Amino acid sequence: MKLISHRGNLSGREIDKENEPSFIENAISKGYDVEVDFRVFQDKLYLGHDTPDYLVDLEWISEKKDFLWIHCKDLKSAQKLFTLSKNVTGLKYFCHNEDDFTLVSSGHIWIHYGPLDKFNDYLDQSCIVPLLDEELIEKHYNPNVYGICSDFVEIIRKDYE
Repeated sequence: MKLISHRGNLSGREIDKENEPSFIENAISKGYDVEVDFRVFQDKLYLGHDTPDYLVDLEWISEKKDFLWIHCKDLKSAQKLFTLSKNVTGLKYFCHNEDDFTLVSSGHIWIHYGPLDKFNDYLDQSCIVPLLDEELIEKHYNPNVYGICSDFVEIIRKDYE
């Protein structure tokens, strides 16, 4: 099962560091993939949940593409990654807002944490499940899914692997 750090967090939320490139690189260096929030602003590439906070370039994304799950925060960002993916193969990106689930460019299904109860019987190796807090981890941990995205990946690794 793949453990995916949510915005670079390892053992709980560090809001002031989320999506910061060095924070993401730290999570990658510890063996985790990372879900990042991606946006395009004035035709430049940024990481940031609500705003374009951290400028990155295509080289940075390309070097880390095997470890990144890129959450496009708007249509313009998704269109940019679609275009970039023609030259940079292997980018894993998706968009969702309030959907119960969405398809990732890799072919995986990213489940939204809200409707987990109604999907428990269907979760399998095609699914990535966000378990963003310890209560969700206790309630919905499922080793049969492809991946778990969490702010607590180090706890999951210690407790379940």
